[in-house]
Amino acid sequence: MGEQTGIQWTDHTFNPWIGCTQISAACDSCYAKALVEGRMGGDFAERRRTSAANWKLPRRWHRKALADGVRRRVFAPSLGDPWDNQVPIEWLVDLLDEIRETPGLDWMLLTKRPMNILNQLRRAFDAAVAAERSALLAWLYSWIHKRQPPPNVWLGVTVENQAMANLRLRYLLDVPAVIRFVSAEPLLGEVNLRAIPRPYDGHRATFDALEGKWMRIGDVDPGYVRERIRLVIDGGETGSTGRPTHTKWFRRLRDDCRDTDTAYFHKQNGEWVLHKPHPGGDLGGDVRSGRVTIVHPSGRSCSDVLNETGRSTEPGSIYMARVGKARAGRLLDGVEHNGMPEVCL
Repeated sequence: MGEQTGIQWTDHTFNPWIGCTQISAACDSCYAKALVEGRMGGDFAERRRTSAANWKLPRRWHRKALADGVRRRVFAPSLGDPWDNQVPIEWLVDLLDEIRETPGLDWMLLTKRPMNILNQLRRAFDAAVAAERSALLAWLYSWIHKRQPPPNVWLGVTVENQAMANLRLRYLLDVPAVIRFVSAEPLLGEVNLRAIPRPYDGHRATFDALEGKWMRIGDVDPGYVRERIRLVIDGGETGSTGRPTHTKWFRRLRDDCRDTDTAYFHKQNGEWVLHKPHPGGDLGGDVRSGRVTIVHPSGRSCSDVLNETGRSTEPGSIYMARVGKARAGRLLDGVEHNGMPEVCL
């Protein structure tokens, strides 16, 4: 588990435990749940620690990375959430110690629970005190109290739509990290990362998470800060129930990243591609069959507002055809995007 991965933006996946609970729209077609309950025959809601043999993998990858002189990225966990407070704290302590012991690996910890991060780190610190794990204590103390984050930890959040971006990014930005990233996959609506509600000195304010600055607040210009998103990964949803992503939503993230010198990685288009009907063609039958759908930039389905010719009456709507993940591919406007931030150690 984890030696080979089909996830293009990482080199390895590591699962210290397996299991999670669905908490938002991004979870509706969860591939991890389908894998665990479909192929493994388990209950995904039950958190299970993986084998001792599996836990030895990161040390092996670390030794190879050092021998090759190349840093490797590890996504952990891919079948759970690193800051899940339903996981025994001892498991998190062991994971954090594994990260500390493998400085040649860059650990990408992706969560839908950023509000838990600081509290889980404090709980891990207390557990490390009780277990007399002095090396880990010093590492955690620097991170929590001195606000000196480990150089090999990347903290990320899933933001499938604007509501989740507004909710989750404010917590992520409050946690010290050398690299913060966003996974907009599955992308289910347009997301503006440059206008995130975030309190400033007791005031309601708006924060540009890509440039790392607040918008002007009255007569005050807070200027730039260190907290910003360094990497945006996006992608369409795959699988038999994969929902379509409007091309405009991808383009918005791509262009905003370009304008702010933020690394941009377009993972995949999903199951659907833009469909261009023949002039005068009647698409009503195709839409009702599920082979073609209509997507509005707002994210609202327009299938219920078809007029008698099979065309949507909603401005900005596009037709999209289900062609499958392989045919939909990774190209956005004919270009493959594989951006990654530079790591300065």
